[in-house]
Amino acid sequence: MTIEMMVVALALIGSVLNARKSVLGFYFWIAANTLGCILFYALGLYYLLALYTIYVFIAIYGIFYWKRHD
Repeated sequence: MTIEMMVVALALIGSVLNARKSVLGFYFWIAANTLGCILFYALGLYYLLALYTIYVFIAIYGIFYWKRHD
């Protein structure tokens, strides 16, 4: 399984879990976006690396927000 397929699989699982209102989905999003960061760094796509880094921080914020308001 290539890293691209892992990113897609983790993102799909994260989406399904978030749709089912599970905080666990954010952890899958963190994993998917972190792998995306590694991939984009290796490919030299630094703008996408920056975007996916922001996505990681958004997912971390989502976890804290969810737990605080749960």
